[in-house]
Amino acid sequence: MELASALDDLSDRLAQALSAGPAAFADGESLVRLNTLRSRLEALVCQATVSFEDSGAYAGDAAKTATAWLATKTRLPEQTIRRDLRVGRAMRALPLAAEAFSAGVLSSSHLALLGAGARGRCAEALVEHEQ
Repeated sequence: MELASALDDLSDRLAQALSAGPAAFADGESLVRLNTLRSRLEALVCQATVSFEDSGAYAGDAAKTATAWLATKTRLPEQTIRRDLRVGRAMRALPLAAEAFSAGVLSSSHLALLGAGARGRCAEALVEHEQ
């Protein structure tokens, strides 16, 4: 399946779920599944955001940074985009945590905390225990 088609399918499925209304998902099992899906989607967004930054593709629009470009195009606060970048970088540094995040076992909040540890005084020990 080509990427654009996959994103279109995801958008269509989300529209179907939204049309069902929140009450259709107000049970515990659905909420657990929704949060797992949210983590999986956030993992993809964080990784793609870092890859976008690495590509420099934003420079063609005269943007100085990927953060500035994304903030303009998505209307997201720069703080949100910077967090996605930090989490995406943490995923690169901590592949086992990244795998758990991509599977929906961990959340972006978990990766943000682990990433902060990977940059701090505990970085060496954390990366060593990751392996």
